[in-house]
Amino acid sequence: MKDGNEVVQLYIDDVISSMSRPAKEHKGFEKIVLERDRKKWKIKLKPEHLSFLDRNLKPVVEPVMFEVMVCSSSEEIRLKGEFGVRK
Repeated sequence: MKDGNEVVQLYIDDVISSMSRPAKEHKGFEKIVLERDRKKWKIKLKPEHLSFLDRNLKPVVEPVMFEVMVCSSSEEIRLKGEFGVRK
């Protein structure tokens, strides 16, 4: 790995939603400095990143599985994972 700068982007996918949602929702980005000896960085994912407006226009976070994607662009996925939200 070379030292340099990169913009890391965070996307999520609500795997099973009660309403139609995009397969990749952009939820944030951070410009980071790449260093050979540094392998960790953090992007905070908050409840409002997972919410959407229901039929009554109220924000809701459903208890479902989410896929999270860390990308250098919307087409270049570098890392994938998943997590669940419980009621």
